[in-house]
Amino acid sequence: MKAGRFLVVFLTSELGPPHCANPNSLKSSAGRNGFAGTRCLSTVSLPFLLTLHYILQTMIKSLTFSLLISVSSLWGGVVRAQPQPGKLLKHVVMITFREGAPANEIKEVDDSFKHLANKLKMVKGYEWGTAVADEKSKGVTHVYVFTFASKGDLDSYGASPEHQQHIKIGTSVIERGQAVDYWTEK
Repeated sequence: MKAGRFLVVFLTSELGPPHCANPNSLKSSAGRNGFAGTRCLSTVSLPFLLTLHYILQTMIKSLTFSLLISVSSLWGGVVRAQPQPGKLLKHVVMITFREGAPANEIKEVDDSFKHLANKLKMVKGYEWGTAVADEKSKGVTHVYVFTFASKGDLDSYGASPEHQQHIKIGTSVIERGQAVDYWTEK
């Protein structure tokens, strides 16, 4: 073996040493190197190993950083999901129904909102009504207001199978929908 060159070894089992001796000097039925489960792939130069070392270090740092960011994001989400003392989170949905939408289809949307409020336990309050038809309403015809104790409750509501089914109802008669969330102030 020449100076400045090293052997790269991958262990394929727990047998054999964690290095590869001179592959030509050892003879056995286990293979060319004499150790079952060990493979000597080739000789490589020191610069290659240093480059490989640098790449692996960079990958480990990157993975560590990504894990740190993921954990801190998760922790931040947990902190934000906590209720704010004395405050409630309001989720306001404003709907504009298409001109000439059949009353029975509008009622189906109204009933779907009401069903969500009654079925999902994270909903602390619910009210709805029709908008006053003037220039300030900008076409909004119906308003639905849900109350939640925390951002986490609102997120759970949005991800629930019931809500996912609900958002498919009335798509043919809804012209536009908009939602806004806010924390109540005393």
